Amino acid sequence: MSKKIIELIMIIIIMTDNSMEIALSNLLEKIKSNKKKILNYTLKGSIWFFIIKGTISTAIILLGIFYLTN
Repeated sequence: MSKKIIELIMIIIIMTDNSMEIALSNLLEKIKSNKKKILNYTLKGSIWFFIIKGTISTAIILLGIFYLTN
């Protein structure tokens, strides 16, 4: 390969790296600014998950008890 092509490839790699760095920093800034919303959604999701899981587990246990008593 000629020296010019190698230089061009290196420039493209550097530009791509900088673009990814900028995109990543923008994403991190958005996450920082929305931390409370994300935490709130995470807590709500966890609470709903455990409520549903508990309900399903209780229903299965009760069905098992009723099945064994019959």
